[in-house]
Amino acid sequence: MAVIAIVLLGMKLKSNSAVLLVLCGGFWGLLSQSLFMLIFQANFGNLYYLVGAAVGTFLFGSAAGSLMGENFNRKWQILIPSAAFSLIIVFILLGSSGVRMPMAVFFLVFMLSGMISGVVFGGASKLKLSGGKIYAFDLFGAAAGAVAATIAIPTMMPVAIVLEMAVLIIVLSCIIFIKN
Repeated sequence: MAVIAIVLLGMKLKSNSAVLLVLCGGFWGLLSQSLFMLIFQANFGNLYYLVGAAVGTFLFGSAAGSLMGENFNRKWQILIPSAAFSLIIVFILLGSSGVRMPMAVFFLVFMLSGMISGVVFGGASKLKLSGGKIYAFDLFGAAAGAVAATIAIPTMMPVAIVLEMAVLIIVLSCIIFIKN
């Protein structure tokens, strides 16, 4: 359902597909952080003393991704790291099903998820949009991600399905962004 909504929104925002891209980046960022923290807590039993480290790692990834995204000369280049980082995360999480992952792997996942949000934000910032507008749609996306996490976590949706949906949204939004 979310994928259909993103495609329809993309068709409506043809002239401003960068807004859609940033909206999806914010959605991915908050949804992935919420779910990864839940998985982290399930693996290690306690998260509270490491929340700052997890959020800091995500933010470091966001900053690095944003700098990376600003260096691209062509729109299609945004798709490559977004898709690659997304697939790495999915393979790590699916490949470790039922296996306790080392803490360093979780911090890698936090950093890569931040890089996905950062790459799309940095790429969109090269277009003729105001910083305030880009930031506002990033926050709107994050708010939607918070709602999605609130629905997904209590209903115990399989994390892999939610992550795959989020990855698909990012890839679709990049494709719409490139085509417009």
